[in-house]
Amino acid sequence: MNANDEQILTLVKQERRDEAMRLFVRRFQEKIYSVAYRMFLNHDDALDVSQETLIQADRALSGFRGDSSLDTFVYRITTNVCLNYCRKQARRRTVDPFDSQRIFESLRAGAESEPDVQCERKAKEKMLEAALQKIPEHLRIPVILHDLEGLTVPEIAAVLERTPAAVKSSLHRAKQSLKSILSSGIDVPGEEEAGRFVFSGSEIV
Repeated sequence: MNANDEQILTLVKQERRDEAMRLFVRRFQEKIYSVAYRMFLNHDDALDVSQETLIQADRALSGFRGDSSLDTFVYRITTNVCLNYCRKQARRRTVDPFDSQRIFESLRAGAESEPDVQCERKAKEKMLEAALQKIPEHLRIPVILHDLEGLTVPEIAAVLERTPAAVKSSLHRAKQSLKSILSSGIDVPGEEEAGRFVFSGSEIV
């Protein structure tokens, strides 16, 4: 176990809750925000999810018994908050939450100042992020955890409380969907510079 995790749990056992949460926030706030931002591609949404995740973690930490790692504990709360947030957004919105124009503008803004190779890589990253917004949340989360956060299949299974076989199946289905989306291209409407971005689905493995 990470030394900081041991210190957090020791403080929790000693009922020094404020100190424990200060350490907890320093240890996990970037991970929480990273998952939330990749889920929604929106800074404000990611902040809302991060705040709610920390609130729920604060409530749940006193009951943590060490049956899993703190990382698993945090990712589980974060993914649950993300899914609940998605459901709330779905009830509020009548338009597609994927804002392709915003993705294109953020890409174009940095294109002139970066070398061609970096620009191409960033373009592909943006397209992958955009494509992720077009697959269902229950498939998006395993890909974010596995391919962007670096968790293993058993770790994701623990976070999502699924079997490893179910996680592998979700990853396979998600990546097949991503290959289809990326190989057929992503439309970016509204500007004369806008076009149709395509890159090989074979790059999603």
